[in-house]
Amino acid sequence: MSQGAFARRYQKWCKRHGYNFSEKKADAIYAASKELVVLVSKTPLCKLMIQQAAEQVTAISASVEIYRAEMDKLASKLPEYPVVMGMYGVGSSFGPQLMAEIGDIRRFAGRNSLSAFAGVDPMPNQSGEKNVRSNKSSKRGSPYLRKTLFSTMDIYIQRSPQDEPIYQFLNRKRSEGKA
Repeated sequence: MSQGAFARRYQKWCKRHGYNFSEKKADAIYAASKELVVLVSKTPLCKLMIQQAAEQVTAISASVEIYRAEMDKLASKLPEYPVVMGMYGVGSSFGPQLMAEIGDIRRFAGRNSLSAFAGVDPMPNQSGEKNVRSNKSSKRGSPYLRKTLFSTMDIYIQRSPQDEPIYQFLNRKRSEGKA
């Protein structure tokens, strides 16, 4: 659209929304928008490039689905598969990912060593008589496991399953004023 047409349209917009119209401001917005808006020419070459990019995205998506199905097939052979898949918020994508990131659960002495491996254990912060009870997480473990756990907890928060014990725990901590 031409600069004059934009100025007229901008003036109508200003009037509708209660703003003061300024020709100088309209010119400045028009000039800035010409630098920011990228238009692709309608040549056959551009059309071909866009079609090829779309085909590549489709092919990559199909490959990801094949890998995801293979991960699920391999994970279903493990003895912990029914337990992990029975957890709320864990589906055919997060279940195998969670099992792959943790690996053999028997290598951890207890829940504290597993939470340390995930990097969700609190950092120690005490000196002399000072003993802080609420600390940031250490983030010293596997970032991939932490991301998977975060995504699973995000599902809990989004869906708000009132009958799930973990969600009830989260609600109780929130009511206590904790983040």
